[in-house]
Amino acid sequence: MEVNKKIKNLGTVIKCHSCGSGKIVSEYYKTNNKFNADEGYLPICKKCLSTMFSKLIKLYEKDIRKAFMHLCMMMDFEINQDAFDKNIDKENPEISILAYFDHITRTAGRRKITSMNEESIHSIIELSKGLKLENNDYEMIIESFEVTPEMYKLWGKSYTKEEIYFLEEQFEEIKETHSGKTPMEFNWYRDYAVMELNKRKAQDAGEHKEYMAYNKAQSSLMKEAGLNPSKNDMAESDSALAGMMAKALENEAPIGEVSEDFNDVDKIEEYMNTLYCPPLARSIGGVLK
Repeated sequence: MEVNKKIKNLGTVIKCHSCGSGKIVSEYYKTNNKFNADEGYLPICKKCLSTMFSKLIKLYEKDIRKAFMHLCMMMDFEINQDAFDKNIDKENPEISILAYFDHITRTAGRRKITSMNEESIHSIIELSKGLKLENNDYEMIIESFEVTPEMYKLWGKSYTKEEIYFLEEQFEEIKETHSGKTPMEFNWYRDYAVMELNKRKAQDAGEHKEYMAYNKAQSSLMKEAGLNPSKNDMAESDSALAGMMAKALENEAPIGEVSEDFNDVDKIEEYMNTLYCPPLARSIGGVLK
């Protein structure tokens, strides 16, 4: 059967180029791409398409728009900003990406369409404006950031303004998380921030071995500094917190004395004294006082 030829038999099985499973054509989306299609369908099944989108979201650090454009261009599938806004659920993007592909393939006039069209080009430009805006916001933050003498004293003068901003962010974050106060703890936090910066630089440079070396050193530092609380520590912390709450309630909102109106409110004491205790006392030769 010739490539891109319409399959009339809906029971025809196509092999997914990703998972290798043979699935019927309803498990694939149609395409008009002449280089990437198998019998007029995308070369990967719907399940693998969703999985691929999930991986892209992680690679783009949860930036759904970037992951979306990457996936569509990789599949040569139409990029439609309006359909993206209407169909992609930000809370469940991995599932809703299929709703987007369904929308495009089922909308009249858009079946078997590719990204080589005016709609896709326009949407890429519009979506990219948002990405540029994010970059501009970050550039404005860096531009307005002032490096103080205290920062130079902590980090030295070999780092750029942007790098010092990153170091300060990391330092404050870990200091706030672990609430350290001693000079030794501050030194640990500083070293952690520097290693985090070195990891980022190694990652950007594509130096995988160097990245892993910094990552290992950082893990050793965290273990040495006790920055990874054990399960026992967490349990003790929870117990201590519960005890502190109980103590606070006792001191600040103690239980008051029982009002006379609530003495024997269910009449059990009266019942016992009247019907149960007198016969019991007589049976053992005693007298009820």
